[in-house]
Amino acid sequence: MKILRPTRLARLIPRRLASFRFAILLLFLVPMMLTVMAIVYKMSERAESVVYQLSSRIVEEIAEKVVAHATGIVRVAEGHLLSNAAVAAATRVIPGQVLFSDLFWQQVVFTPELTGLYIADQAGNFVQARTEPEPATRVIDRGATPPTERIIVRDRDYRPLAHLEREPAFDPRERPWYVNTRPERRLQWTDAYRFSGSGRLGITATYPLLDSEGRILAVLGADATLDSLSAFLSRQDIGPNSAAFLLDDRDRLIAYPHRLEIGARSDTGPDVGPDAGSADTNDLPTTSEIALPWVRNALTSIGPFGASARSDHAYRSVTDGRTYLANVVYFGEGFGLPWRLVIVLDEADLLSEAQRALQESIVVSAIIVMLALFVVYPIAATFAESVEQLTRNTQLLRLFRPGEVVPVKSAFREIREMDQAICGMRETMVLVESRLPTEVVRALAAGTLDAEEPEFIRLCELGFSKYREGAWDEAIAAFSEARLYAPDDRACALLIAHCERQRAGGEVAPPDPADPMITRA
Repeated sequence: MKILRPTRLARLIPRRLASFRFAILLLFLVPMMLTVMAIVYKMSERAESVVYQLSSRIVEEIAEKVVAHATGIVRVAEGHLLSNAAVAAATRVIPGQVLFSDLFWQQVVFTPELTGLYIADQAGNFVQARTEPEPATRVIDRGATPPTERIIVRDRDYRPLAHLEREPAFDPRERPWYVNTRPERRLQWTDAYRFSGSGRLGITATYPLLDSEGRILAVLGADATLDSLSAFLSRQDIGPNSAAFLLDDRDRLIAYPHRLEIGARSDTGPDVGPDAGSADTNDLPTTSEIALPWVRNALTSIGPFGASARSDHAYRSVTDGRTYLANVVYFGEGFGLPWRLVIVLDEADLLSEAQRALQESIVVSAIIVMLALFVVYPIAATFAESVEQLTRNTQLLRLFRPGEVVPVKSAFREIREMDQAICGMRETMVLVESRLPTEVVRALAAGTLDAEEPEFIRLCELGFSKYREGAWDEAIAAFSEARLYAPDDRACALLIAHCERQRAGGEVAPPDPADPMITRA
């Protein structure tokens, strides 16, 4: 005989069957929990989607603010240079011009983004108003004999505080901002650099004055500081682990929040300002040189300038198990400053509200399930008790003990119908018990009747029939023959003795249907 191994499903299903009460709870709670989980999942998914949409709007708003601020600095310098160019083109004379000193001073003092305004011609004459390293006006006149350089240190009300007059050692025509200015009637910008006097980060804008043949007569310049951009980025509340950064077309970091220790090199390289002698501006860190890991990884993930897609795509990077999304916005190409604004968002910062909402939803769902359990359990218990009583009644009927059957009261229609059916079976069994001897009934209940016992039942029924007719001899004959099949049957012996007494007493009338002898038998 081949022994079959139990299947995996058979091993998973316990042999002991679950109770009806547990089944009702399971059938109710499992779909409910699945539904709640599905709702919570969809809510979480929707919350994440909304958070990402809001983050896109946040990126757009911050980008608009930063671009507007940076553009404002550029436009201020551009406006002053163009107006000064108009004045210079009208006067055509630079040396000793008090007009330029006064004009430049008023412009630079009331424009915090600018640290200096100046003009230099092809003869080497130079006029400057500056606020750094100290507020002063400066005039170099190479038309005088001998050439002179006059520096007047002033307060903010333009009152002179100190005078210095000397032979000029500075020649603006040798400086990069003058040398690199092309003979084109448009604003031209240098790369970002650190001013030699203050060490502050800035850029220089130049505008050439041309003669009728397109040759440079003079160059106007404006130094604009970029420190306000870093201060502006520091004020943007994006998240505890999120920040905005400004990069130039050489992937150098030119503005970032002050709170971040990015590990930029602190050495101050050569300057390209009006007093600088070199155009080398490599003192600014590139994205790959940043020491702060999550900033470096996020900024290098977008690739070099021009390589990142100019779209709403977010570049993903992972540092120490945290995911960062870098959003890139290009601007400044229209006025000659190809910069990128990179907004780095910590995904955990974005999803913190969604995760909090998910946790709250889980707690609320658990409360709902518990309340439902308290409501469903009594209903399941009531239903289970009715079913259990029906089960007991069925077992009693199977044992031919109808007198112990208890009617079941229930509000459920199916339970009532089952109870009515069992009560009908009980009445039938009571009738059977009244028609058959006790041993026969118990043998039927126990299922131990032999093949010949149906004849015994037939003879007993015949004897009862003759007994009710008052045919005592025939009843005695039927019960006596039945005892051949069940010699120990006391009911048959009792009935035979009773029939003999009736015959001896001369009774000929049929017995009353409620004769206690029949019920007793």
